Amino acid sequence: RPVGVDGLFFGEELLSYTEHLERVLPGQGNKEAREALWHRFTWTGEPGESLRAHCDTFLAALQLPGNVVGTAAAEQAGLNGTSVFVIPAFFNLLLHLQSRGASFCLVFRTFGKDLEAVATEFNAFCEGRHPLFPGACFDGRDGGVDYRISFQDPRRFGTFVRRSLCGSEDALVYGTLQQPTLGETLDFYRDASRFPDVNVVSGGVDAIHRSLRRHFNRPGSLALRDYFPFWRSQGLGEGSGKFNGGKLLVLEPFTRTGAHQMFFDDHISDLAPKIVDVRSHGQPEKVLSLDLLFASHLVRAEPLEAVTNPRYFVDHVERLVQSMDRRQLVRARMRALLLAAVASGRLGDAIKATREAQLRDYDAWRAPGDFSTRARRALVERPSSGGRSPGVARHQAVARRACAER
Repeated sequence: RPVGVDGLFFGEELLSYTEHLERVLPGQGNKEAREALWHRFTWTGEPGESLRAHCDTFLAALQLPGNVVGTAAAEQAGLNGTSVFVIPAFFNLLLHLQSRGASFCLVFRTFGKDLEAVATEFNAFCEGRHPLFPGACFDGRDGGVDYRISFQDPRRFGTFVRRSLCGSEDALVYGTLQQPTLGETLDFYRDASRFPDVNVVSGGVDAIHRSLRRHFNRPGSLALRDYFPFWRSQGLGEGSGKFNGGKLLVLEPFTRTGAHQMFFDDHISDLAPKIVDVRSHGQPEKVLSLDLLFASHLVRAEPLEAVTNPRYFVDHVERLVQSMDRRQLVRARMRALLLAAVASGRLGDAIKATREAQLRDYDAWRAPGDFSTRARRALVERPSSGGRSPGVARHQAVARRACAER
């Protein structure tokens, strides 16, 4: 908790140690000093000394078994030390999805230059060569999907180049991980001798989204490098309620047949997407609700939990799916109720009944059974009449079923 004058607590806001260091040692020039301090956070005499036992548990969970360290299989998977690189819980998620027959697309995103290292271990897993997951099959040899990351196929990897918060000048360049500086243009990629296989998708956020959608709508893997210079120029995601210029994520209205996008990142804040720049397809100026994003799309990846809980990613994916299912159910029921009200001519009665029901505390994420009986009755009940049209009867039947199913 931040300390004010004379050692008194200042406000009720709680901060992580990393967030505290960002406040007292701000800016890129203090990066090394911040890292030096948080690397020894649990050392004797440091603020986190009492947490040393938890740190030891965390580090132990990262260690490779003794019979794996130094083996040819480990080295071929890129595991040249004594600890894992890709967290095993992530591989557990893939095995879980495979066992459920789920169709999914993986997109690896990073500001850094570690995609090739990730690909080495990930591809070993896909080919059944990973020493911790021998026999796994995600390379298509069973007739299924080949999920391996390929840097030989220019359609399977690329980099973002971002230039404006409105997104009109942004681009996605397939076939390379190299990036121009913030001041350079896309002419950077015109040298065919350096970039023989690049495909530049310009035209802004909508053009990028249309291109990525072709990947998201079929199973496979994609490796993308994000554009750190622009995110840094926009303040590294500080503040909420605005676009941040970080890792672009464009969401479409979800349907049962569409892709449900989920984004895991350990730099997402509890109060803002921070590192993820979320846009709404068709409404590029709209800043999406944090309640929606954290309920259905974004997860702040917690390293301690991800390392110590083998089901970490499985549990979060199931939570996001359940949340989206509830949202879709609420929308379907509300649509049925409104259709019935319009068709029966009782919309005014329904609005009046809803006001009288005092639904100020109604929670759309809870079961729609909380909707008042009186309001439901106003929507779906109509005195029996031989002149009722088939369309009205159909809408009322749908609405009754929607109200009754709980």
